[in-house]
Amino acid sequence: MAKKIRKIRLSLKRDEALRATRICVGKLKLACVLISDKRIVYPNGKSRIAYIGTTKKGIERIAQSVAFRANDILKLHGVRTLPCKGCHVRAKTTCETLEQT
Repeated sequence: MAKKIRKIRLSLKRDEALRATRICVGKLKLACVLISDKRIVYPNGKSRIAYIGTTKKGIERIAQSVAFRANDILKLHGVRTLPCKGCHVRAKTTCETLEQT
């Protein structure tokens, strides 16, 4: 007698897990900002900015950074979403624009 094949039930959520846009395509030197939906308490005050990072390796590194830090940030009480904003900064000769402290 043949085994009966079980059907897999799939449940899609309404919210997005990850969205990629064309804003940073083709750029190598980028900055990314992870913004939480709830303000996070820091020693100097509160802010919705959870992480600021820079990269010289393009949008792939931003995706890795979001995946690496999302678990820790989403564990915080009340934080449900964590959008990542990417930006490209033009370099100026008189000042260092992407300086990480």
